[in-house]
Amino acid sequence: MHSSASGLPAWLSYAALGVSGIALLVAGISLWRSQLAPMRLIVASGPLTLRVKRFDSDEKEWFIADAVADFTFTNAGARSGIVQNLRLRIDYPELSIPDAHEYFSLTSEVDPKEYDKHTEDGRWREYAKIGPGAPFILLGRESQTKRLVFWCRWEKPINQNMIIFRLEICSERSKEWQEYEPWKHRLTESAWEAMVNRRMGLSQYPDSWPRPDARTFFPANLHDYTGIPGAGLKGSPTEPDNRDYGFID
Repeated sequence: MHSSASGLPAWLSYAALGVSGIALLVAGISLWRSQLAPMRLIVASGPLTLRVKRFDSDEKEWFIADAVADFTFTNAGARSGIVQNLRLRIDYPELSIPDAHEYFSLTSEVDPKEYDKHTEDGRWREYAKIGPGAPFILLGRESQTKRLVFWCRWEKPINQNMIIFRLEICSERSKEWQEYEPWKHRLTESAWEAMVNRRMGLSQYPDSWPRPDARTFFPANLHDYTGIPGAGLKGSPTEPDNRDYGFID
């Protein structure tokens, strides 16, 4: 058996070197993850609500569309980074024009409570706006939640069975627009009338969310067995309408 100058077997020296190498590698990985890893952006998105308001002047008519959603931005890296800008890309897949799309620009970050309070009267820009929305800095391992509003001007009413909203973000890390989340809307004539004339919002869940179950209980006659016999209101009971129409007041 070969021995080293210290009298130890050669394989034992090699094993010690191997253990030292592994320890150094683990220390390097730990240092990278805790101190050196660059910004890695993760985004969690809520439902996207679309509202449309009509304007007219000198016999000319146009529409302002606002799209608003809550977002949580997380920097999974160790080093801070900058989210430089955000936008919504809107695709019209049913048009015969290839790659037909347009963009909603980020207009502001809003306070959720004030926004909800002043959505109907249209004064949320006066009372709810708290900043431009971007750019903003994310420290390492930090999360920030923001309600952001995007807007676009439409010269004519939109009537499409399918339009796809996609969140795109440009960060210090990516340098280019990166897609993060899609929402699919049906902007039909009836939906347009509800938004413009009745000031309703059309809300849709992100594609990454599981589809909500329209049935909130099972079986259909469950409540026939959970109540007190003879204690109901007068008249015949009606079936609850649990369908999700996508509209919010």
